[in-house]
Amino acid sequence: MSLLLLLTFFSLSANAASIRGEIQRYTLLHDRAIVDRSLKSRPYDQFLNVDFIISSGLKELVGDISDGTNDTQSTVQKQLNMFEILSKYVNTEQYVDLDFSFGVPLVKIKIKKFRLYTSAFYHVNLGVMATVSNQESVTNPTAQTYVKKETKTGLNFSFKRIENEYWRVALYQLKRSDLYSVVTSTSLASDGELFDFDKLNDEHQVYSFDLAVEKNYEKYSFLGEVREVKALSSSGQETLFGNRAFLHSKVSRQYRPGDYLINGFIGLHYRKWYSLMRGLYVGFDFKYLKVENLRFLFKMSNQFFVLNPLVEFKYFKFSYSYKSPHRNPQDDIWVPGMHNIALAIPFP
Repeated sequence: MSLLLLLTFFSLSANAASIRGEIQRYTLLHDRAIVDRSLKSRPYDQFLNVDFIISSGLKELVGDISDGTNDTQSTVQKQLNMFEILSKYVNTEQYVDLDFSFGVPLVKIKIKKFRLYTSAFYHVNLGVMATVSNQESVTNPTAQTYVKKETKTGLNFSFKRIENEYWRVALYQLKRSDLYSVVTSTSLASDGELFDFDKLNDEHQVYSFDLAVEKNYEKYSFLGEVREVKALSSSGQETLFGNRAFLHSKVSRQYRPGDYLINGFIGLHYRKWYSLMRGLYVGFDFKYLKVENLRFLFKMSNQFFVLNPLVEFKYFKFSYSYKSPHRNPQDDIWVPGMHNIALAIPFP
């Protein structure tokens, strides 16, 4: 009964949402990606962490544009080709999130029950959002595109004050640049590029911090965190994405029937550009205790199911997941599934 009520609530909150813009949509998908990554591991506890999310169909779209704008064709033919391609993909979206982080462990302090672990990290994230639509002109489809690049360089502090309490504080310099544009068949025929990364040069630099606390009990655990809290501006003009902090909380309940370990969870995340209810999610983490190196994650939001098997060893982790929309269209746009590949080399 409670699951039925939750699904109904997801549906009502989704239907009540207004038509989104490109930055709003990107922010929601990007923050969901942050949550998905946090379910797999804690941030900045790895020598290397690589995580790619790519929409199905993006390769075909880019390939069609490349084939339709080759140098052997006339300008008029290129424009006709681009019009046909935009019409082919009309009212669909594409999303990419490429995430890399590199870490080096530093000081480790142990005093009775107190534990402190520090590390230095460098974090790079590149995001892409594109929606082809004819909502403004039925006879002339256009592509709204948004690209964002950011880097974080800083220090991460993880510590336990008491046995069941975990804290994390990260201090870093954040450099961010982004660009929104509307691409027509004419402009696409002229330059042949759906995304223009060359203009991501005007960086906004700020000093920011993350703060997270996690409490673990016999069967329950609680997580509360805030990320990308702006402490001090350094230079550059503020980006379109802005500097609003990311808020996230989660409650987990552990079950252990026989040789199985199941952690059910419900969480909520929020940032400017989307409604609070869009950040609601539920799921579970499943593990068969006789197979130590394999676990499964399942997560559901009001728009997607995510099934994520993970292979985990002491010095290597790998996972592949598929994020499938459980309803379409979303805000009048057809949403494809997304592939997610991740690998990590954790600290010992």
